[in-house]
Amino acid sequence: MIRGEKVVVERHVEVGRDPGNAPIFEWVAEEVDDVLVAPGGLADVIESNRPDGAQVTFTLHFPKGYPANLRGARVSVRGQAPLDVIGDPQRYTEANTPGRWSMPVEVGRTDG
Repeated sequence: MIRGEKVVVERHVEVGRDPGNAPIFEWVAEEVDDVLVAPGGLADVIESNRPDGAQVTFTLHFPKGYPANLRGARVSVRGQAPLDVIGDPQRYTEANTPGRWSMPVEVGRTDG
């Protein structure tokens, strides 16, 4: 049986206004259980100014019923530093997802 993992999703949320009426943002975290974690491809960064660079990527499959939009969010997987959500993840239609997971989300960062 396939089992998902717990991940931490962080969103940049407006939490108030400063004295000049400009928005104040903070990262707000929530735990999400039952997320399938698939390692992405491993690649060295081919740039002359980053000889030790490497990309870290995962494809995460969020469970049906997860309501939030993940555009602009970041996700911590297996206790690692947060990875940026790539693009604007969209859900599959319910009719085309017989399993428990309906939203693939690519996340990644470049180290080095």
